[in-house]
Amino acid sequence: MTPTDAGTMMPLTSGEESISSLQRTRRPRLRSGRSLRSLGSPLNARLLGRTSMERSPNPGTLAGRMRVPRWVLLVAIAFGVVELTNIALEQFVGLAAPWNAIVPATAMGLIVFTSAVVAVRASVIGAVIAIEGGMLFASLGALLWVTLNRRAELPLTLMNAAMHLTFLPFVAAIAGGGAIAVSRVARGRRFVSAAGVPLLVGGALLLVHMSGLPRPERPPWVMSGFGLCAIGLVLLACAAAPSESTRGADVRPN
Repeated sequence: MTPTDAGTMMPLTSGEESISSLQRTRRPRLRSGRSLRSLGSPLNARLLGRTSMERSPNPGTLAGRMRVPRWVLLVAIAFGVVELTNIALEQFVGLAAPWNAIVPATAMGLIVFTSAVVAVRASVIGAVIAIEGGMLFASLGALLWVTLNRRAELPLTLMNAAMHLTFLPFVAAIAGGGAIAVSRVARGRRFVSAAGVPLLVGGALLLVHMSGLPRPERPPWVMSGFGLCAIGLVLLACAAAPSESTRGADVRPN
């Protein structure tokens, strides 16, 4: 008797009969409603562990040293607000002596210190992103305000923004790289940070003395106050560097 199709009640040919038999004997490759994760197989555990390790780079590798945590964005926004305030005080409000020299120097010191702290906690790339992102935020805010209120000052504001956006990444990279180098070479982060205090105080005193003198009467050695303050801030930032035990725990694979 010739086999028939149940749906059409038509007789099946030999080719169709063989295909039908193969479909009946073939087993499904995947079990419906279940996955490797629900099975809890050791292979799945290894794969999941490898995936988690690949998502969090090893701090000892190049990818780990170039990592950029999410909190760097918050640092960039906070620095941008402070820098926008500095631009408003310098350019739009106007400050009398000695504040017209103290406020810009303080802003530059904040750039150096922020770069060093972000670098030792994250990476040099993170420091550059934080400073450059904050400066871009402040520059856009200043340009918007000048465009709406003081269009005559737009060329000057645009030139200042371009100048700061050009050289600040180098400042952030130098300060961040110096902080990382010192924190890794020197032993005793507290002593290194304590050594930065007298340098910072001495540099600040030189800058205060310089601000009280007319520009033609300022001796050249007074300008060394900027360098002393920068070195002191970099050394202070070494206190935020992770300890050796923490680094070892981060580098050690799970």
